[in-house]
Amino acid sequence: FHTDAGLSLGIRTTAGVVDVDGYQRANGAPIFGTRPLQNSDLPRLHTISREAGDPFTRPESTLRIGSCTPNPRKIICIGLNYRQHALESGMDV
Repeated sequence: FHTDAGLSLGIRTTAGVVDVDGYQRANGAPIFGTRPLQNSDLPRLHTISREAGDPFTRPESTLRIGSCTPNPRKIICIGLNYRQHALESGMDV
């Protein structure tokens, strides 16, 4: 989601969305920012989701959601319904 500092990683919980990077900054830890997440990040993210508490949890309705891939190198689309669409359009298959 968008913050004054830029995009921030959030974890959606029943209480709201945890500002992961805000929590990391407050605890002197490196932020996740927009770097791709890795499996090795999951234990830390799980801990943050449990420990962050109210100061770092925001109501989802107040957030401006950002892209989950803010800087993709390329976008690939796959037409799984290509045959059906081609037939509907009268195109050769």
